[in-house]
Amino acid sequence: MDRLVEELTICTSYAAENGVILGLQHHNDFLYSAEEIIEVLEKVDSPWMGLILDTGSLHAPDPYQEMRKLAPYANYWFIKEHVYPDGEKTPADMQEIANILKAQDYRGYVSFEALTDENPKEVIKRMLGSFTQSNS
Repeated sequence: MDRLVEELTICTSYAAENGVILGLQHHNDFLYSAEEIIEVLEKVDSPWMGLILDTGSLHAPDPYQEMRKLAPYANYWFIKEHVYPDGEKTPADMQEIANILKAQDYRGYVSFEALTDENPKEVIKRMLGSFTQSNS
């Protein structure tokens, strides 16, 4: 992890010189927990780096709790159609994710990402449809 922090620190210096905000995207193949991700971000300690919060790459027992921990660091969100509590594929609770975004007063960009072989427009419609139906 020290090497990662060292390289990201170099990147943030370059980003600062060029007016670019970086986003670290975690994946479930490295930086497994909110604590690990936060540790990297705090060691880099730069206003030029934030987090691309990938909701589908949190495989902890409670991915929503992980999202709540990471939300203050997020400068971008990838919201996927599934979350993986304890590695178990489960449809994402869009209302809970919306609650986390609202609680953080998040004002940045959000991407909805479909990873299935289905038509992505249909997947996104279904994701947002479940959210809008629960808010009617």
